[in-house]
Amino acid sequence: MKDIEELAAGFRRFQSAYYGQRRDLVEHLARQGQAPKVMVVACSDSRVDPAIATDCDPGDLFVVRNVANLVPPFEEGGGYHGTSAALEFAVRCLHVEHVIVMGHARCGGIRALLGDIHFEGDAGRFITPWMSIAEEARRGVLASAGAGGAEARASACEQQAVRISLANLMSFPFVRENVDAGRLQLHGWYFDLDRGELCGFDLVTGQYAPLAAGMAIPARDNGPRVSGVLGAVSRGNGCPRQDVLARRRTGCAANSGHSPASAWWQGTSPASFGARLRYSRNVRAMIDSCFPAG
Repeated sequence: MKDIEELAAGFRRFQSAYYGQRRDLVEHLARQGQAPKVMVVACSDSRVDPAIATDCDPGDLFVVRNVANLVPPFEEGGGYHGTSAALEFAVRCLHVEHVIVMGHARCGGIRALLGDIHFEGDAGRFITPWMSIAEEARRGVLASAGAGGAEARASACEQQAVRISLANLMSFPFVRENVDAGRLQLHGWYFDLDRGELCGFDLVTGQYAPLAAGMAIPARDNGPRVSGVLGAVSRGNGCPRQDVLARRRTGCAANSGHSPASAWWQGTSPASFGARLRYSRNVRAMIDSCFPAG
């Protein structure tokens, strides 16, 4: 089969080029194990690889991929919980400092949720119940008078589904505990395939903005916070945690001059986007906040 042959040839190129050039890194990871600071919940879509999109090295990201990059709500019932298990391992064992939910444009799972993809026979018996996690997003978009055409509805639903997953993350006790303690930040990202643009959700404006926009909103008083352009849910003592990859502290200045994109790769954080994120212990209230009245 030609496709498999191409994969094998690709590995040989990786072995001779990347492995040869980065042997120290690979051997370090093999000996010392992984210690990523960032977990990414991404879609299984072959066009959206978070490591490629963010130009990361092996060991930088702990990634779980599923249909439509969904995080289910916390529950301990029967069945298998692959995404929940990955989340538990990342937060409780690897002690990651960031969890990113990375949505994207032209998502097949969202199209199925909206009824744009139709299944024949028993096809969809796993996809349909899985996509019900984002039912609130579908209802919210269809109820909006300004939803527009099919493409606009799909894009809005893709972005709303990221918010649902952020709310569901907070239903996990160990996630909430680490967020409240300032050890963990949650981020909502959206990869626009058509524009080649990566955006972050800003709970202050309720909109997505390019990560390189360099927006800044002054930090407020103590309490749960959201980092605007990165969409990071955190809790701080006057400012969110500043650690990203290299744990370097950069202070609380709202206008530090760093753009989110350049700051990430330099191991420093972007400017803080402090804003109070009011949530109750009932995750229902978190989900409702994703669809404010009016």
